[in-house]
Amino acid sequence: MKKKEVLELKNDNLEDYMVEPHLLVVYTARHCGACIRLKPHLYTLPPQIKVIIVDSEVNVKSNRFFPKGVAFYPTLAYFEDGKFKKEISQLDIIVGNVVF
Repeated sequence: MKKKEVLELKNDNLEDYMVEPHLLVVYTARHCGACIRLKPHLYTLPPQIKVIIVDSEVNVKSNRFFPKGVAFYPTLAYFEDGKFKKEISQLDIIVGNVVF
């Protein structure tokens, strides 16, 4: 079985991934302990969900895709075909209750 790919954005180019049919963007910060604890759970998501981790303090241009603004870490935003659909809680990811 192929391991789920989780991409950590190195460049401030989130717009390149907005064409994905199902995209979960995880806005994080390096100093965020909750973000570090959440990361292994991202690999358990369904394979059709593209997961991208954005360091919001480095890749600030990518923050503009979250309509409410990133106010805390981690912030998880689900997009379909480039359109924001909903915010997802980290607890839902951890316990497996997330519905896309």
